[in-house]
Amino acid sequence: MAYRKDAFTRPQFLTALKLVFPAAAVRRAVARNGRATRDRIWPQWLLLWTLIGWFFQADWALPAVARWFRPLAGRPRVPSEAALCQARKRLGYKPVWWVRTRLVGWPAEAARDPTAFYRGRRLVGVDGTTFSVADTPANVRTFGRAGNQYKPSGYPLVRVMALCELGTHALVRWVARRYRRGERTLLARLVRFVPAGSLLLGDRNCHGYGLWDEAGRRGFDLLLRVAKGVKLPANRRLADGSYLSAIRPRRCRANRGKPARVVRVIEYQVRDGSKVARGRLVTSLLTPAAGPARELAELYASRWEQESAFREVKGELAGRTVHLRGHSPRAVLQELDALLLGHHVVRGMILAAARAAGAAPVEVSFAGALRVIQTRLGGRPETPAAYARWYADLVAEIAALPRRGRRRRAYPRVRKVVRCEWPVKRPHHQQHKPKPLRKRLTIVR
Repeated sequence: MAYRKDAFTRPQFLTALKLVFPAAAVRRAVARNGRATRDRIWPQWLLLWTLIGWFFQADWALPAVARWFRPLAGRPRVPSEAALCQARKRLGYKPVWWVRTRLVGWPAEAARDPTAFYRGRRLVGVDGTTFSVADTPANVRTFGRAGNQYKPSGYPLVRVMALCELGTHALVRWVARRYRRGERTLLARLVRFVPAGSLLLGDRNCHGYGLWDEAGRRGFDLLLRVAKGVKLPANRRLADGSYLSAIRPRRCRANRGKPARVVRVIEYQVRDGSKVARGRLVTSLLTPAAGPARELAELYASRWEQESAFREVKGELAGRTVHLRGHSPRAVLQELDALLLGHHVVRGMILAAARAAGAAPVEVSFAGALRVIQTRLGGRPETPAAYARWYADLVAEIAALPRRGRRRRAYPRVRKVVRCEWPVKRPHHQQHKPKPLRKRLTIVR
């Protein structure tokens, strides 16, 4: 079937993605990583855009997404699912990796987005989550399964550790490894991407001398929660109730000669009716002038914004049987990066809408903004002026979405223990034919 070579220059979804990932950069990502750039029914640079746009309709099959994204003019034939799978293998992982490392940055600006900063420091969160992947032998060998003393998990899991801009919910850097790899090990690979002059917020799994040493050398501050067992003696009390302490490295040959790091400890408690919760924070802001104890204790609650960002991604992937459908480890990593890039596109448009409305980006509904973007992807502006009008209308429609405060938890967090009295079904249970049911009917008089 003949088609025009310029038929792919303006597909429907290009309007939305061109604003974040320019066409020249996507073509460069494919060309610089040794991939073929010859014309096909579905070129590889267009396939890369399709994988990123898959986040907009994550519960669809990839051919359906490609059919939805095809250009309005020309109507070329959409490849089959098998052809797209082969095209994904030819594309590989490196072009997607090139896009996320070269084109994804920290979107917030101190002058325009004050809620994303604290006293001039960018608020950055670090946390981990898991995604389920297709149950294939290659994925099981590479990523592994979760499990307990009773049975393993139903699907293999990949562990993802990410840096998130808490004021915008934008996931900027992430690393994916097998499920058994610890979060502290993955954090060591992300520390070099934390921008200087920022404030990194983390949970109890992040605390360690190595992170404090890296923070001192790279020029960013820390605000971490620590476990009860960590000993932090009070060396000097401060006026706001906090005190100075020190963190020392473990005694081993590799740490010989390393100095102790002076830290500031903030102990607080939260009363909710008759319940009292206690916490302890450790920060590198050593004086109350840099951050009063009460402000830092209230600021630490913003670390949960990263959990909301993970919920946005997983909520959009909830229509799938598994989060990541790739049958090989490289396909899993390729799909994961592309979907997170799609989330970055949505978050970029929400940030623009929040600036136009004079609101905080976290107050704009993510689900509502995504539905607006989905309904407006059908337009195909022909000129730069038409692009500007289309983008202005899109931002205005997202900015007009209703905003409301966060809902409180409907049910308290409790431990749920489920024990099944029946054994786990195994393959050898299917070797025999099922016995016929013998029911006895009795008439009750």
